[in-house]
Amino acid sequence: MGLDGGGVFEEILAAALHCDAGAGTGQQQRDDDRGGEWPSWWGWGQECLSDHAVMAGAVAAGLLLVSIRLGLVAVSAALAMAFARVYIAAHHPRDVAVGLLLGATVAMACYGLTRRPLTRLITGLARTRLGPLVQRSSAASETTNRPRRRTNSQ
Repeated sequence: MGLDGGGVFEEILAAALHCDAGAGTGQQQRDDDRGGEWPSWWGWGQECLSDHAVMAGAVAAGLLLVSIRLGLVAVSAALAMAFARVYIAAHHPRDVAVGLLLGATVAMACYGLTRRPLTRLITGLARTRLGPLVQRSSAASETTNRPRRRTNSQ
């Protein structure tokens, strides 16, 4: 089944290495460099995850962690970009959907794995001479936490 009878891993690697940007252009079958057809279990033809969708999914998930409102804007922009990739036939819908999910999953996993170590690192740096670089200045926190005054501009 593999390139040299090895197995599924070799087929996946071969498919990944032969993937090009015109994956969703309507070609139902594509002969690879060996002169054969793509494996039938791989799908309808040459397919690639959309790197645009992976990036958009990661950015949207990251912004959801920072702000729900900003995250929802990013999610809607990511979905619009994903639709555009399918609309112009650059990718199959499944490739774009999996790309969005992969990007969001990697972003959330990285956040979960690095949150505590980075928090400890920043807390430790705040006690050194580098403290002013990693802490909010007192003037900045006073201006952001101070309630706004109403003024009469009439």
